[in-house]
Amino acid sequence: MDYDADTVERTVRDGKWVPIQAAAVLLGRTRHTIWRWTQGEKPKLRSRPAANPRQGRDLEVHPADVVRHLDEWRARRAAAEQPLPE
Repeated sequence: MDYDADTVERTVRDGKWVPIQAAAVLLGRTRHTIWRWTQGEKPKLRSRPAANPRQGRDLEVHPADVVRHLDEWRARRAAAEQPLPE
């Protein structure tokens, strides 16, 4: 399935869980990177099994976590684009 970043952003801001691939499109990362972020003792993104998994392997990621990462990335980018004081 193809995902559109604008649609995915509206979905997570509405509080809906999204598949790993959708989060990857929005955050500009690979599906594998997003999956890695859901693993370990302190995952960067909370996850749950998808409602309709394909082959039993798909996960969905928590919308608040996706929004937090997106907002942090945008803030870092905006700060990097600020001109240096004279």
